[in-house]
Amino acid sequence: MSFLEIEGLTQTFVNGPDAHTAYEDVTISLEKGEFLCIIGPSGCGKPTLLRSVSGFQKPTAGRIAVNDHTVAEPGTHCAMIFQTFDQLFPWRTVLGNVAYPLLVGKKCATKAEAVSKANAQLALVGLQNYGGYYPYQLSGGMKQRVAIARALALEPELILMDEPFASLDADTRTNLQKELKRIWAESGLTVLFVTHSIIEAIGLATKLLVLSPDPPSVKMFADNPVGGARDAVKTPESPGYSGCWAMLNDLIRH
Repeated sequence: MSFLEIEGLTQTFVNGPDAHTAYEDVTISLEKGEFLCIIGPSGCGKPTLLRSVSGFQKPTAGRIAVNDHTVAEPGTHCAMIFQTFDQLFPWRTVLGNVAYPLLVGKKCATKAEAVSKANAQLALVGLQNYGGYYPYQLSGGMKQRVAIARALALEPELILMDEPFASLDADTRTNLQKELKRIWAESGLTVLFVTHSIIEAIGLATKLLVLSPDPPSVKMFADNPVGGARDAVKTPESPGYSGCWAMLNDLIRH
């Protein structure tokens, strides 16, 4: 049994006499510690798939299991990071944002323990000197680092990321991709990452999932064929990069 099992997953939305199927019969399995990038054109159900894995979206058909436990509702098995920068509490400091869910979720018995753990995660994302700052004092990239630190502090089995770097400038996006890959390699986390960018998908993924909206289906689920160190972001100079880019581009466009 694999760490994550998705079997025959179908999601159809009904609005009166009309119905729209986002995806149909998605069946994949993922081992612990993989970095799966989900890519495809608009309308193929990428964020919906993340919501189903998180337990917030009940599928029309099929089953999702994490460590052989069926996902039927939201739980502590995963943490989600969104594209928008407003996912932090504006009235709490950076340290407070990371420590708060540890106390509410009873991950830590005391405030001192929560603060210590929060500081450790902030150090991991390079924000150890910004604990006293408020979200309005941070750049977009720094806010996303705080969101990553908060997710890591909860010690979930899965991190779900819905285009977390899409609104950032190119340089910040590249730097955060490198940071995320480093954190992933050090922590052994399993990541599901939605993106519209072929470059980002190739750069980050150990496995690739390509979805199609017409007809709603899985076009490809496979290992990332591009060579290079597992913990490094792949670049156009990496072996097999151009061939992989052309293949993904063709799958998405046709």
